[in-house]
Amino acid sequence: MVDAGKVKKFIVGLYGEELLSEVSGGFFIGRDLRAVAPKGDKLTGYHSRFVGLLDGGLGVVNVKFLSMLFFTKPGDAQARPFALDVGKYGGVDGVIQWFADNGYALQVSLSYTRISKDKLSKESRVFSGETHALYLVMIEFEDKRGSNNLDPVKKVVDEVIDRAATFVEEPFIVFSGNKSYYLVFALPTPVKAGTAVVRDRFGRVVREYGLNEVYRAIFDLVLRDKSYLGLGSEVIERFVDTQVAEPKRLLRIPGFTHEVSGKPTMQLGMELTPIDFNPDALAKAILPNSVLTDYWAYIDLPRTEGGKAGRKTTGERTGWDCLPSWVKSLIDYLRETGELCHYGRMAVAGWMIRCGFTDEEIHEVFKHADDYNPRITQYHINDTREKYLEKGGKPMKCATVIEKCNGYKVPDLDCKFTRKPAAPSADPKPKAKPAETKPEERRETAPSTGRPVQTRLAKFVEKPREEKIETKPETKPAEPKPEAKPSVSIPAALIEDVARELRAPATIVEALVNWVLDYLSKYWSVGFDRLVFDLAAARDEEVRFALEVLGIEVKERKITDYGVAKLRTIVSTIIKYLERAGFVQYVREDYTVNLVKN
Repeated sequence: MVDAGKVKKFIVGLYGEELLSEVSGGFFIGRDLRAVAPKGDKLTGYHSRFVGLLDGGLGVVNVKFLSMLFFTKPGDAQARPFALDVGKYGGVDGVIQWFADNGYALQVSLSYTRISKDKLSKESRVFSGETHALYLVMIEFEDKRGSNNLDPVKKVVDEVIDRAATFVEEPFIVFSGNKSYYLVFALPTPVKAGTAVVRDRFGRVVREYGLNEVYRAIFDLVLRDKSYLGLGSEVIERFVDTQVAEPKRLLRIPGFTHEVSGKPTMQLGMELTPIDFNPDALAKAILPNSVLTDYWAYIDLPRTEGGKAGRKTTGERTGWDCLPSWVKSLIDYLRETGELCHYGRMAVAGWMIRCGFTDEEIHEVFKHADDYNPRITQYHINDTREKYLEKGGKPMKCATVIEKCNGYKVPDLDCKFTRKPAAPSADPKPKAKPAETKPEERRETAPSTGRPVQTRLAKFVEKPREEKIETKPETKPAEPKPEAKPSVSIPAALIEDVARELRAPATIVEALVNWVLDYLSKYWSVGFDRLVFDLAAARDEEVRFALEVLGIEVKERKITDYGVAKLRTIVSTIIKYLERAGFVQYVREDYTVNLVKN
């Protein structure tokens, strides 16, 4: 037996009373509902779309239905309609119980809707309202391969729940009764129609987004962003239907029956086992406030013809015409590969700001990055604008990008100037010929320990050791450059492995790994905690930014400090992978990290 009181409470939702008190006299507020007849019923294939109107106030909000609920058969205009007399079945509570007793599925919209009172007075049939306020975000997981085996999708959902627990107290989980699992989250405050706007510096509205666009952006943010679920494309393509992300999507209410399988829809706990239906549990699934400041980065902005949206001017050129060809090459490379070196990204951001692109337009470019994060991107934009442009600086030069990126995650650039020939090296090193490499001479063990390399980095062990970690000899011994960084070839796979374990963007991790190796090239044997403390005090701009992104704030130079404790974990992870790849040796007996010299 279903509890009609809980069902009505679920329809009222967390913000029903608030929205009801705000609505003007010309509208009713409610939630769209749908009841679907089960197989074997006389109305098999029929459904009823109707509205649960909110009524009351002062802490007591109830739900009421119109006097008649009409059932129609989708796809069959000739089918005879059927009307259910609400009063005959005992009002709202009686109808809810009738649906449950007869095996009907009952669903409710994710958003609040509103209906004009004039429309209700003039029309006897009202099937739904227009979206008034966003409330819930729902992500449905189902194996698109059509298998009846629920194990693969259940495994994915179990992993996703662990991620969800990092930003909500508990996700609201529903099993459809057939093949789907739903993760449901509540917004920290309802987003009402007409409130999602972009204003210019004079306060004038220059763009108003519809709630469909806003819902899609919030859906994508929660699904894809690493600050939230951060699911990869493979998981999304197989298990998530992204085509139905819209605010009037319907959620199955636990306690009713799935119309196809005949099995009950159930609320699940964190262990994916059935629990009693509890509408109050949605209060534990409220997303952090950051979702309401981050979602806009996922809105598809309007574009002018050709996808060019630049509007401001620099000299006589505007927008995309203002960008140098080598910057366009960086952007094309990012779009094609999903990656770009740190200095390449700084150059793109700097030039786009200089050429008058808006922050939203810059985000559109960086969305192509595999590790795109709207907050990190916005930090880069703000930092670039403040440090390089507002203080009279200029965007990065092409030659600087070539020098700093050194062939890593960057295309071949044509800087359109004659470069000075490099001075001959004091000890020129010929390039190794691949044909002369003998397979039997490859080392498959870490040179520091002799143990087999434990990750896919095994194929890189030989290459990094050939490119020795050493300071290149200067052509002028009388003018040494002690600040020059050592020439180190770090496999991209190593960066990716560390980034995956730390759940951080590869560009952020890369800065920290580079710093550790540069530090060890100067102080080849150092205590682990000394390494951690010196990293915390590093002044390098990229390192400082990386630590900030990872949430590292060191207040006291002690291992009991919370920031130091978090940093120790990060450094330990970096050392683990560097040791496996043969770059360092970690002597655990005395907590010393040694650089492996060849």
